Amino acid sequence: KFGCTPCHHGQGTQLTAKKAHAHPEDVHHWETPFLPVEFREAVCGTCHRDETELAGAPVLSKGRQLFEMIGCTGCHPHGGYKDVPKMGPALNHVAEKFSPEWTHEWLMDPKAWSEHTRMPAFFSRFDDAKNDPEVAELVDREAWAITAYLISNSQPLDYKKQYRGGNKEHGKELVQGLGCLGCHEVGGVGGPVSIRQQAEDDVKSALMQKPLAERLHGPELTKVAQKIGNSDWLFNWLLNPKDLLHNARMPSLRLSEAEAADITAFLLTLHQNNPEITLVAQ
Repeated sequence: KFGCTPCHHGQGTQLTAKKAHAHPEDVHHWETPFLPVEFREAVCGTCHRDETELAGAPVLSKGRQLFEMIGCTGCHPHGGYKDVPKMGPALNHVAEKFSPEWTHEWLMDPKAWSEHTRMPAFFSRFDDAKNDPEVAELVDREAWAITAYLISNSQPLDYKKQYRGGNKEHGKELVQGLGCLGCHEVGGVGGPVSIRQQAEDDVKSALMQKPLAERLHGPELTKVAQKIGNSDWLFNWLLNPKDLLHNARMPSLRLSEAEAADITAFLLTLHQNNPEITLVAQ
């Protein structure tokens, strides 16, 4: 009479609540028992297949976004996600961007470098490595083996421009004034936290309304100088990211060569031994 089963499951033809709900402990072999409250939104996806933000189903919406944003589809094929691009960047030119030392450290523990990274920590999961020197040595060798493979198979890039130095002080001013801190964090300043704090009183802010919006930002740049092993790569990336990666998410800021050189000079000062980074979120 009320049409409960399309949204809540259960046996619609039964006449008692116990049998209609079809809980496994009460009714055996029924494939769609009445869903408990915490999973009730799951059935909304039966009709609303292509909506990632569904009104009235916040848990389902967040789950769908997580499924795509974390990169679950890379290992777990799922209908409707066949054309979703891989979450990780292409590894064809690793040696053009990263130093071998940084690549090894990243493989050992990605979150030690970037708290918000979506890359799983494959090696830091081995608790035995913390107490067993032999296991620790094996894990370290495996990380170096992957590093060697990536570096040795890296293909060279044909850079349009060469970096010839820049004004780091002017580069710092540009980083602070061009909106870089809207996506990137530097020394605890910028990134999604700063934006969220500024938007606290703005009920119309899209950032406050979208689930997981805090994850939609570029990588932290506090120690970027230890990560980048090639200043030419960084310089050309700033001039136009899509020249180096066709599906880059970072937009072209239409910088002049002088501006890109100055920002490159500033970013190359950002390393672990330079904690005095004074930037102010705009």
